[in-house]
Amino acid sequence: VINNAYYDDESFSITYECDENDILLSTYINDINKSSQRLKRKSWIYFQNLMIPYHRIKLWKNILSIAFGLDILHQNGLLHRKISPENIVIRFENDINFFRLTGFEWLLSVNKLKPSYMVNLESTSMVSSYNEDWYLLGNLIESLLVVGIDDSLSDHDFNYLTENEKKLIDKLKNICKLKN
Repeated sequence: VINNAYYDDESFSITYECDENDILLSTYINDINKSSQRLKRKSWIYFQNLMIPYHRIKLWKNILSIAFGLDILHQNGLLHRKISPENIVIRFENDINFFRLTGFEWLLSVNKLKPSYMVNLESTSMVSSYNEDWYLLGNLIESLLVVGIDDSLSDHDFNYLTENEKKLIDKLKNICKLKN
């Protein structure tokens, strides 16, 4: 839940209430990857546990929360541009985990882009678009499905996913091939 939001002609900021149960998703994933097999198996986000529908539903609910946040940004003409585990906070409360999108310092307003900035974007390899945000969400989902996996299994086929899950990930991963 957003604690407060501030804006003026030059900037926009959002604050969350944080406590000792909040941790960056990237830190949580790194801790899982470094832990023993016994400890890995205790985490709901560990790839073998995601084969259990209950844990996968928990993951998809958290992904949906991030997607809703991203949609709110897009409805307001804002691009996030950095959807990744480094910009998601996970809160642990009573065996429930909540993902919260952060990293708003990277926001870009497409409502007020000046022509000179748009030219600069075109002259670089940087892509900033709504589609790029959704593509990054697809990358995030894919990375979350392999947490704790041994590198020798990097070609994991995700055979436990439903066809709809596979189609959604594929659409997100290929969205940049569409017109922005």
